[in-house]
Amino acid sequence: MNDWSQPDATISNPADAAFASPSGATSWADEFSHDPGFLASKEELRCMLFNIAQSTAPTRTPSPDTREQHPAQLREREETPTRPVLSNLRRIEYLKNYVGQVAPWLDMFDSQCTFRVQIPALAQSFPALMNAILAISARQMERKEGIQNSFDSLELYQEAIRLLSPLLQMRDAKVVAACVLLCCLEMMSARAQDWQRHLEGCAALFDAFEMNGFSSGLLQAVFWCYARMDLCGALISDGTQSTLLRPSKWLAPGCHEDDAARLFESAQSPDMHANYAVYLCAKSCELVADRTQFVELGIQNECAGEAFNRRWLRLWDNLQHWLDNRPPELLPIHTTATKPFPHILFLQ
Repeated sequence: MNDWSQPDATISNPADAAFASPSGATSWADEFSHDPGFLASKEELRCMLFNIAQSTAPTRTPSPDTREQHPAQLREREETPTRPVLSNLRRIEYLKNYVGQVAPWLDMFDSQCTFRVQIPALAQSFPALMNAILAISARQMERKEGIQNSFDSLELYQEAIRLLSPLLQMRDAKVVAACVLLCCLEMMSARAQDWQRHLEGCAALFDAFEMNGFSSGLLQAVFWCYARMDLCGALISDGTQSTLLRPSKWLAPGCHEDDAARLFESAQSPDMHANYAVYLCAKSCELVADRTQFVELGIQNECAGEAFNRRWLRLWDNLQHWLDNRPPELLPIHTTATKPFPHILFLQ
């Protein structure tokens, strides 16, 4: 069965490396991550995202929304020339793999299956997004099959960036989705120590456009996909860094962090309760990173004495509140008191 299962303790062949723990990522790099074309394109995309973020920051432009675009802009976008990178047969193979193998992991905590259903439908009329979909699917198959020196994903990745370049100023939600997919592709190829660098461009874009975990529609799903990667980057830093996008910016504008629990609960959604767990994990990383910086660098950040105790206890209370208020969909259906760890069965 083709899935992204948990890795064994030892990596016996290159194909197994696709599922390795991030902490051991340095041992499963392939030629893709060192390809000059990939390195140049990666920096090109990163610079484009930073330039767009910096150009919009002073005016705090509203979140992207395709409905706000002028018809002439939409026609111009549709007429952007594309280059056929793959045969139709190969495209179908990658699309099938994306829908069956890649998208379910991107749709974590999303019962609407945005990446599996909505994004492929939108991509039919948006070549940059289609190339991003094909690129991440091709990259997953290359990693899984241990392909070392022939990468369809690189051509698709570069074509997606070429098509995105003139579109970033349009602030289209589909552009943001394509950028996040390309970021996912980069994370599949990068050393664990470099993950945050690959996330910086997307973080700047989300911050500049004030996109957050409570944005509407497509943007909400795309944000939480990014947020989970940001959290992984913080976890890998071993307590030295928080998420690039501070947890306070994950919340709706004007919401104080003390009101986060009420904000998540007001959604009355199992998906959002699960996302609240991601948020609390990010808050935990933030507290650990702040404490590390206080102890090692003397930075004053509410991590001394009673201030630190209050932060710790507030976070503990929030975690306990999350556990005690899980909706039925997140409760186990069977538990066995085995040792050293219990067996707990969930439906989702």
